[in-house]
Amino acid sequence: RILRAFLRGDYRELPEFNRLVAMAFVKPDGELLTAGRHLIPAARIYFEGPITLNPSVDLQLFDIYALKCLEELEKNGERPSEERVADLIKKKFKLESINVRKHLYRLVAARLADICFSGDEECFRLTDWGREACEDQVKRERPIPAHAVKSITLTRMEYTAPEYEWFTAGEKAGLTGNGYPSKSGLLYARIASNSRRIPFIDRTAANALRLIPLTRGIYLEELRALWKESGNLDDILSHLDASLIVDLLPGQALVLTEVGKLIKRAIQGCPESTQYPITPALALLVSKLGDHLEEGAEFTEALKRTEKELGFPSKYVENLVLAARRCRYLSARNLTQNGKYLRQAVKLLTEIREIWEEIMV
Repeated sequence: RILRAFLRGDYRELPEFNRLVAMAFVKPDGELLTAGRHLIPAARIYFEGPITLNPSVDLQLFDIYALKCLEELEKNGERPSEERVADLIKKKFKLESINVRKHLYRLVAARLADICFSGDEECFRLTDWGREACEDQVKRERPIPAHAVKSITLTRMEYTAPEYEWFTAGEKAGLTGNGYPSKSGLLYARIASNSRRIPFIDRTAANALRLIPLTRGIYLEELRALWKESGNLDDILSHLDASLIVDLLPGQALVLTEVGKLIKRAIQGCPESTQYPITPALALLVSKLGDHLEEGAEFTEALKRTEKELGFPSKYVENLVLAARRCRYLSARNLTQNGKYLRQAVKLLTEIREIWEEIMV
């Protein structure tokens, strides 16, 4: 009963409240003390089960460039479009061939940025998490690989421990030191555990997913032998890992998560030449449209409701519908089975619960 009260947040109403104060779980005004803060994750694990999915964050150097350019453009009062970000990246970092759209979508998928609009033009803005990550990168610019963050978050799981190489990667990225998470490490652990991701799959990530068995794992060495693409497999898997689509386990075993299984099924009808089988906006459209169709709305009406709910311009929605049909997520008037898989994946990502409350003792 007491644990449930801490889980709900109404522990102040307990008859035993004064005893909890005397035992140094809470202050007289109800503020949690160290022991009380420990009770919340303990209650979640007791009532809801152990942590089974290990969250992470993956930031490549080009993601960080995009992040910093978004911040600079916002400070100048702009609503940054892909073109403006690309121009600033060329100016600041002397880069010509970077795929800016891909890295902006990666930020949106990780909830470090959001999509917004200037008229009909797709633009981007930093989220609060994005601003904190940007502030951290200003202090020391470096990539943040998924397994470096997992060297911290994996310690909350049962019956497993991080690889030694993950610890060294965490130290190199400044996320750990002397056996403890640094301030930066705690930041990325909080982002990993609290952000509600949106799927983003580009062509190379889709091709990697097609090689991973649906119902059993594969060792990384086996996957490397099968990989024939030009893209860096480690970078691709780091993104998929941080997106909660695959889970790279200690021992170099790789498995699809429940979200990953749905995504793999969803893209099976998508032409392999498609540059972006799933974008964040496309995933949101399919999910919301499916909600309204399930409620019994006729397709045109469901599309109008979806457009209003998401705040997307009409022309933008038209292009998304065309893309959804090319990728076999939409038929003429309804979601296809592949579209239903994508909708399930989006919903599952929003429901995934991770426990991260860093207790400073």
